[in-house]
Amino acid sequence: MKSFILACLVAIVSIAPNAQAFDDARELKIIMQEMGQIFKTLGKSVAQGSVSAVELASARQLVKLAEESATVLPDLSRFPNRELATARYLELNSKLLIAMKDAEAAISRADAAGALKALEQAKLLRTQGHDEFML
Repeated sequence: MKSFILACLVAIVSIAPNAQAFDDARELKIIMQEMGQIFKTLGKSVAQGSVSAVELASARQLVKLAEESATVLPDLSRFPNRELATARYLELNSKLLIAMKDAEAAISRADAAGALKALEQAKLLRTQGHDEFML
């Protein structure tokens, strides 16, 4: 699985070494804000043990938003090596996507503890991404 993700990252970086090559359908800030709102609500529900259809729908929406966020790069103008910054952003994003899919799978199994663990991992990745890419 890791090899597949790495191959995908390399392919994406090689065909799109700068932000202009990505589809800029929605601003990354808007995608991330939407993701943040859903993430906080879902985290509170799952922490209280709720893993119903509502939480599953929220988890599925987070997966879609994580996929969408991989198509829009942050402002990389302050990075001396934009190719490395692009690869790092995509790496963090793919790890976030995996965590979101893990949360979705756990919720679909009614596994609140597993979903909470996956959401905690996603929270760490989210913080790391914000630290590295937000000014």
